[in-house]
Amino acid sequence: MRTLFNMLLAAVALLLASSCVLGDEGIEQSPYEHAFFGEVTTSGVADGLTPVSVTVYGDEGVTLTLQVVAAEFVAGVSEVPRSEKTVQLVDVDERGFGFAEVELVSSNPGLATISFKLAPVAVSLEVEFEAVGTRVDVPVPLELRPGSVAHEVCIYANTRYGTLRVQSDRGSLIPENSPLDSTEAQLRCATDEEGWPGVALFEWTSAEAIAQFEVRHTGVGDEGQVVQSTQVRGVAFPGYDAILLRAERNDSWAQMHVRLSYRETPEFINAAAATVALDGLRSIPSGLSLVGSSSGDESAVPQTDSEGGVVLYFEIASALESLSVFATPDGGGTLFLGELPASPEAE
Repeated sequence: MRTLFNMLLAAVALLLASSCVLGDEGIEQSPYEHAFFGEVTTSGVADGLTPVSVTVYGDEGVTLTLQVVAAEFVAGVSEVPRSEKTVQLVDVDERGFGFAEVELVSSNPGLATISFKLAPVAVSLEVEFEAVGTRVDVPVPLELRPGSVAHEVCIYANTRYGTLRVQSDRGSLIPENSPLDSTEAQLRCATDEEGWPGVALFEWTSAEAIAQFEVRHTGVGDEGQVVQSTQVRGVAFPGYDAILLRAERNDSWAQMHVRLSYRETPEFINAAAATVALDGLRSIPSGLSLVGSSSGDESAVPQTDSEGGVVLYFEIASALESLSVFATPDGGGTLFLGELPASPEAE
């Protein structure tokens, strides 16, 4: 509304100004056939990259020197961005006005001013650049992993230029930087409800459900700026369950067939805990020594297969009573694997 008001005000003033000139002998006609004015045809984002189009109008063929404050004219192939640009009104619209188009960029949120003078005409109009804005969508859980949950996170922005970097106080995110014009993000993320053109895609892996995200936008050749700090809520790692499928024992050895699964959540049901390391194997009472597993010898930490299964082989001390066996799976707490029955010799 501010830009429209300024444009209308400038047009009215210029129509009046271009109709006459105050000279030494009184009022005389302006040498120009038309009013000179400008129009802003697109909105701006202060990312240093999104161009705002400005059209200036007046007599055909007139050359104007445009100046801008708090923004820069978009450079040509062999030019550098600058605050002054010379244009000639060589094109003509259906009303008979000559016109030329220029583009501005800015890294400064707020108002930029573009102006030109051609006595007795002086035109000045304001161009508004809004700050870069982002919106972090609700994390979508993808899969359970040892000790963590992987989520997909879409982050929308009011610019399609530059990249986003996200830091979290919980877990980790990949990639380190995600472009706002990513084809993958556009395919996997829904259209933004506010119509913002940029979207970046991240994978967030965490054991905890709640984290604080700090979103930083980076343009071309700058270190970036923090544009949002927000709390997100995903799915916490639920832990493990173990099922003892079979156990065999005599007075000196034993084997256990165990299957691990992730504890069920509304998002994940019957998820096998694949490739999970089982550390800290021990028994109550003590007397159990691991000598191997289906995934390696006694020097290797046992690991479940693709279906969450593993076979554990033990040597047992002379104790003949039943043994409760525990382990600490990767990213989990102490887990009861099952009970080895008393040795047959004890019967």
